[in-house]
Amino acid sequence: MKKLATLLILLTIAIAVNAEIIVFRATNYAVQFGDDYEWKEWSDWKETGLLITVNIEDLIITIDNQYEDKFYVRKAGDEEIRYDDDGRYKVQQYEVIDQDNVLCYITWRTWDSEAIQLYVAYSNMRYVYQCKKIG
Repeated sequence: MKKLATLLILLTIAIAVNAEIIVFRATNYAVQFGDDYEWKEWSDWKETGLLITVNIEDLIITIDNQYEDKFYVRKAGDEEIRYDDDGRYKVQQYEVIDQDNVLCYITWRTWDSEAIQLYVAYSNMRYVYQCKKIG
């Protein structure tokens, strides 16, 4: 019985280790307030060191700030290719529910230069993180 319990523990650890989790470090962020009709200017960039984790298997995005925001993916949009002054970038948008059961949207922007931005958009507030993939 003890061997079976040990085997189950090791199997659980092996499964947890193999779960696909991607980790990013946010280096800067900015905030914007408004509504669907009028948005104010983005705030100045502020430095940060927050960790952002994406658990692909469980479809959970976590921003490790003072509240540890969790976003549960409901629906993923199609990946799009767009262009701006900085070049070509990919956009992937997700419809998510946050830990307070509020609907919002998360958008990843990834440039060919490997620059990454994560946008979180609520009906009255949006924020953006400049990120670097860790590991």
